[in-house]
Amino acid sequence: MFKENRLIFLGDPEGGPGDTKTKLDSQKAPEALNPYEYDAEFQNIKAKRIVERMPKEIQKILDNSDTTSLKTAKLRKIQNYLSEYARTKQNLTYTGTEKEKREIQITLSQIAQLAARIDIQISNLKTPKPIESRESNTDLGLTPQEERMLARYKFWNYEKASAVVKARTWPHRFEDHEIMLRHLMNDNEKTTKATSNLRNIFFPSGTEKPYFIDIGPAIGGVSHGSKPAQTLQEMAEGFPNMECYALDLPEQYDILSGKTPKSKVGYEINPKNREEMLRRRNMHFISGDGLKSIQDQIADTNTNPYPGREKTPGIPKGAPIFIRAVNSIDICCDWNDKDGDTGVRTALLRMASDFKDSPVMLFFNEQILVKARGSTNWTIIGHVSPAGFDHRNATHNRQGQSPYTLDAKKVDKAVSENTPKTHPTLDREVSR
Repeated sequence: MFKENRLIFLGDPEGGPGDTKTKLDSQKAPEALNPYEYDAEFQNIKAKRIVERMPKEIQKILDNSDTTSLKTAKLRKIQNYLSEYARTKQNLTYTGTEKEKREIQITLSQIAQLAARIDIQISNLKTPKPIESRESNTDLGLTPQEERMLARYKFWNYEKASAVVKARTWPHRFEDHEIMLRHLMNDNEKTTKATSNLRNIFFPSGTEKPYFIDIGPAIGGVSHGSKPAQTLQEMAEGFPNMECYALDLPEQYDILSGKTPKSKVGYEINPKNREEMLRRRNMHFISGDGLKSIQDQIADTNTNPYPGREKTPGIPKGAPIFIRAVNSIDICCDWNDKDGDTGVRTALLRMASDFKDSPVMLFFNEQILVKARGSTNWTIIGHVSPAGFDHRNATHNRQGQSPYTLDAKKVDKAVSENTPKTHPTLDREVSR
């Protein structure tokens, strides 16, 4: 049934933290000897065993009576194994049906998310943290450890994925973002002190107009019964006074417009759904690249507005900005510049520089980053729940967590860097 060497399967129980090195060695050796193709169904069986068993192993480590340092060491060992497993397997060439090939990639994405989530679990361990001097921070304002955590989210090869997987989403996938913004914008909401402090950064007068930029919103997506840019449409509908920008790759806009035929990608956008989205006056459409200057791309009339739409509005100086980079550049792009290509790190530096006069919140995978008004330093202030990050099932399972969790001390740090608003009004576009 399977074409692969069964030594990998028979000798590999997959998932126990005690024999990580043995498992890694046993998996690498057969693959190094066989440079050909691998059966997607067989590999998926093995990968699914990791997804099913590893969370239990991780929880055992968290629940036992070991010292914090020993728990951390065990968790790091598992994390390294999971990251290496996902990276190695993702780069293989698979045989089987298109569905089987998609299934293995989805399972590998779950493994990569497990690895990335371990950073949060380690940070939640009750342990005294050494005081880090400002000099230890990088030019992003983050610690080297925080940068490594963000870099670990990258696991996916966009070019190898099918058209359906490239633009996959589902209704209410990122509802947690909407909940957080609702708490920030409505001072009648009963919230924590940390949330109130954030409100003072973003909406000090309570009259500021917000701007939301979604990088890679699946503008050409139809999976799981979704519409084009499903989650951004939900954001635009929930916040009618907020300008929402859909920044997606040109190939995704070609699918949206019908320029790319159904015969090439296997599906097409329902014209009714497309026109319904284009009628949303607070949505704006930018064909571009999330790694390039967002400010420049908004102003570039060569790539926007979308045919039949009015000029894309600029973002006023000092206005509160929210950026979402979730399941886009966070998982597809290298952290550092590589072979002449811009990395995510450089993109974040540019965001902070372009919007220095504005308070900016960045949803980056599960993490929440904030840049205060007048600052170019990012601070990781918390995270959203795991809901929406299950790449296999179109579910919204928070796994018992709150929609979002804030670190009060990190919020205070961001507040301390904030420059009070000096602009009397924020309804004037930036002159360029």
